[in-house]
Amino acid sequence: MQSSRRSFLKTSGLAALLGVVGTAGCLETVDDAVGGGPPDYANWLYDPTEVYDSDYVGFGTFDVQTVYENQDELPQGMIDRLDEANEEIDFVDLETMENVTGIAYGYPNRDHGGGSMVVSGEFDVDAITAEIEEESPEAVETRTEGDYTLYTFTTERQGDDEDDAVDTNSATIAVSGEQVLVGGMRAPDATSEDAVTTMIEAESGDVARLHDENEDADELVSQLGDATLVMGGTFDANLTNFTDEATPDEVVAVVDDLVAVGAASDVNGDTVEHVMAFVYEDGDAASTEDVEAVLDNVEEMSDRAEDQLEDRSVSKDGRTVLVSTTGETDAFFEAFGRSGFGLTGAASGSASANQSVRVPQVRFDFQYRDDGKVEITHRSGDHIESDLHVRYEHDGDGVTERWESDDAIMAGDRYVTRRAPDPGSRLLLVWVDGDRSAVLGSYAVPE
Repeated sequence: MQSSRRSFLKTSGLAALLGVVGTAGCLETVDDAVGGGPPDYANWLYDPTEVYDSDYVGFGTFDVQTVYENQDELPQGMIDRLDEANEEIDFVDLETMENVTGIAYGYPNRDHGGGSMVVSGEFDVDAITAEIEEESPEAVETRTEGDYTLYTFTTERQGDDEDDAVDTNSATIAVSGEQVLVGGMRAPDATSEDAVTTMIEAESGDVARLHDENEDADELVSQLGDATLVMGGTFDANLTNFTDEATPDEVVAVVDDLVAVGAASDVNGDTVEHVMAFVYEDGDAASTEDVEAVLDNVEEMSDRAEDQLEDRSVSKDGRTVLVSTTGETDAFFEAFGRSGFGLTGAASGSASANQSVRVPQVRFDFQYRDDGKVEITHRSGDHIESDLHVRYEHDGDGVTERWESDDAIMAGDRYVTRRAPDPGSRLLLVWVDGDRSAVLGSYAVPE
């Protein structure tokens, strides 16, 4: 993808905006629909199987206007990221945006997936079109879809097997006077245009919506309700498969039989009401005691978290455990960042529950070599600019090596252990940033 086009996409500069809340491209204000049904934003969320079957789906919504109205009460870092996004999007002022909503889905273990997002507000269609054509002369105006004009950018197909071939860097932009939609896709038999047009059709009621087809997502949307920031996800895989010996026992207990998790933060000036929902396969698996144990762990790791969680309420509603708290807006987001109660840090053995610096999301491949050493490859995900420690045992002694790079560790980079890890032991990849750490990957060395 050319740098000129990247400056427009990124995705449309909206990647920086979505980074404000940390969800995978997902965020809008949540207004209750007439008759007490699902919130309005849920109408944009389509059933992913309409585009591409997947084993996870994430969604979210972000009320841009409420955040701007309360910017004096929010951490400066969050506002700085909004300002950076505003500079990247030349054709519209973020302060004229109303909200952003998005959905993402796929198979992480196959590096396949995609999604789309919609930004609502008031837009100058002619200005946006002119920028697309000026900065991306190779853009193809595919067609119109109702009130929308669609542009699609696609590079070469990749893969020898046609069944596994994917369109790389596929992105579609749909523009109207009130919405801009952006879709991306890396999957066989699915395109970014599919993701965008299906989102348009979901809002108009022409295709199946997520909450109508996915009972776990429906439960999550119902429990989280109306808020300034909402994010959530459902998954088919058992999350205990992603834990390791470094994961605290109480966290393993919480993720066992967990099928969906989400959080909602409602900002009201200098106070914020926050709810986190844990949805389980059935009511027997939902345990308030297990969730309380994890929150105790978070409190022990951070004094700031302890202050915010002191007056928490933990309750059970059918197969869902709900954690609720009210606190000062600035203090809450400083303590927990944008994604919740710091449970990600707890699950990974983080030294701190402060999520103001996001833990990188990375997929690694591990290859056991004939000489007994292990080759590690950064397969996909975030660049790693902080230290990455490679820890394992050799002849019964603990070994720590540093995987270093002149710039950043990114997709395609490889590292080979200097020694042969002991058979039957476990190798850990530990991200370190100041006084924070998290296990990004682990590998069971063959015996």
